[in-house]
Amino acid sequence: MRSDYYFARMVIMSNREAITSSDLPINLKLLASKEVLNNESLKAGIEDIEKSSILTALEKSGWVQARAARMLGITSRQIGYKIKKYGIGLLTS
Repeated sequence: MRSDYYFARMVIMSNREAITSSDLPINLKLLASKEVLNNESLKAGIEDIEKSSILTALEKSGWVQARAARMLGITSRQIGYKIKKYGIGLLTS
């Protein structure tokens, strides 16, 4: 998507006077280098951040995948794939 779309959306959706990094969709956020370096590898760090972001979005959206996907700036199909990939929401006994 185009950046002007994201900025317009952030201005409309934000309930604060200033837009912060928490208002950005996950695909526009920069990774904190300390978070990534504390993990075994860059890939593991990115996966941890991605999984955490998906879980947070699902909780905020009442576990409605389409709404969580919009919050993250990804498609419903992408979030479905990532939920399956990370085993999110599966009950383990």
